[in-house]
Amino acid sequence: MNSKSVLMWVKRGLCYLLGLYVLAVGVVFALHADLGVSPSSSVGNSLFLVFQSLGVLKFLTLGNCITISFLLYLCIEALVLRRNFKASMLLQIVGSFIFGWMTDLAKLTFDWWLPTPENYLLKLAFLAVSIVAIAAGVMMYLAPNMLPLPGEGLSLAVSRVSKKPLPTCKVLCDSSMVIVAAALSLVFLRKLAGVREGTVISAVLVGTVMRQLMRWCNGFLLRFCEQETKVVRAVAQTAPGVAAANARKYNITISWEFGSGGYEIGKAVAERLGLDFYSKELDPLTAEASGVPLDVIQAHEDLLHGNARLDMYSASYDMYNEELSPIEKVFVAQNKILRDIAAQDSSCCIMGHCGDYILYRDPNTFRIFIHAYPAYRVQRLAGLRNISLETASQYIKSTDASRNSYYQRFTDREWGNTKYYNLAVDTEVYGEDACVDLICDAVRLWHARRTEKIGAKD
Repeated sequence: MNSKSVLMWVKRGLCYLLGLYVLAVGVVFALHADLGVSPSSSVGNSLFLVFQSLGVLKFLTLGNCITISFLLYLCIEALVLRRNFKASMLLQIVGSFIFGWMTDLAKLTFDWWLPTPENYLLKLAFLAVSIVAIAAGVMMYLAPNMLPLPGEGLSLAVSRVSKKPLPTCKVLCDSSMVIVAAALSLVFLRKLAGVREGTVISAVLVGTVMRQLMRWCNGFLLRFCEQETKVVRAVAQTAPGVAAANARKYNITISWEFGSGGYEIGKAVAERLGLDFYSKELDPLTAEASGVPLDVIQAHEDLLHGNARLDMYSASYDMYNEELSPIEKVFVAQNKILRDIAAQDSSCCIMGHCGDYILYRDPNTFRIFIHAYPAYRVQRLAGLRNISLETASQYIKSTDASRNSYYQRFTDREWGNTKYYNLAVDTEVYGEDACVDLICDAVRLWHARRTEKIGAKD
């Protein structure tokens, strides 16, 4: 192993350990808030309170008890998976012990000076700090993709065996942990301890807060750890590599602002150049490849990233290093489908579907962006659909925002930035018919020049 590899693993190890420590700090703040700890730590906390109250095994620290509870989760995970339980999953034992030690370190660091607030508003403030710390800690320890923790592993095991969505299984597992923790405290302490409204609030909000933190910080963390996202890893496993230059064929991708006439222009260009045309025809293929229902894919601009409830539902997928959310599965499937199409012998025109990004390094692809000023698009859409200007304006704003959100999430680029395209045309300036002529001429010129270059190399 060379020095560069050693440095990479050192950085990953530091990020992992710091993440578990920040996560443990979140547990400590929750304890001081006295509104209940997070579901995954609730059983360990109840065990600690019971042992301390009964004077049994008083030498066990909170961290020791959380480790014991995590090992119990791992045993249940093994029972759920049975033959599908892999030896590599035993690495969760190491993660459990490290997190236990980090919890004790965090308590030692904060307990001596951190007060327990009496005012309920201050308790909520401590709880808010706890939620942010837990979300940040999970984000940091996931970034290096090293040792998982059994809490997440159990939910994933239940999902794979039951074939139920991961968020549903996470809610089931979290609820079961809370019920066990509450039962322990009620039976042995005669009161409800360590499980309160804060437990529920944490369960609901941690995933959403983590998603927002990932938008701000995850790129830096991944670069620091020299690691890729789980989507990039999934794409690398399923999609073919970059195609070789081929003078006999070419592909064009067209992205467009809603209401600019991009779809109609793209279809006319494909007909004039004799290209296979792919737009909504890709949806059934994506549904089959991703396992996401066709009706969800067809309405993905509204359902997959324009719906707050579904966004919160999908946020739980961010807490896992391998399992993909429905929208992530769609993007991975689109990568494979578009690259397979681009590798075929016939030339084609691909509309939308992040084709400009997916085929960005394909030497046979010409990338086009079609746009127009908002006022022109509003007027055009209102006339086509016989709707008011206000309705058309709202529809255009929401659709463009959805496309931009989807594009930025997976490409880390600004949607419509012309530096990523070979040609950008304004339909208001030229008119739709002239745009078709302009694009066809540009594609023919590009194809002729690249054919000469390829021939010269041969």
